[in-house]
Amino acid sequence: MKTVLTFVLIGALFAAPAYAGTNADACKPDIEKYCKDVKPGGGAMNDCLKQHASELSPACTQLRQTAKDKVDAFTQACGTDIKTHCGGVHRGGGRIVQC
Repeated sequence: MKTVLTFVLIGALFAAPAYAGTNADACKPDIEKYCKDVKPGGGAMNDCLKQHASELSPACTQLRQTAKDKVDAFTQACGTDIKTHCGGVHRGGGRIVQC
């Protein structure tokens, strides 16, 4: 569950309009360099960045760590509620977050 939720939230973070124009731009050059042919969705972008983790810029690495820390905090705080209230919700596309 935690792994799935991690991908859902990180995917939402990379896709969210609020993400654009913030320090999220830190990963833009890395995405263009290493993942330009990756179609976003289903955790594909996260998988690509993870495969290139040792090559990413320090700013992108920090952004990804911050996102992971937020996902971990969310999972710890809301994991039981997600299981209780969203157990039947199909994962992906931000549906767990909306639930």
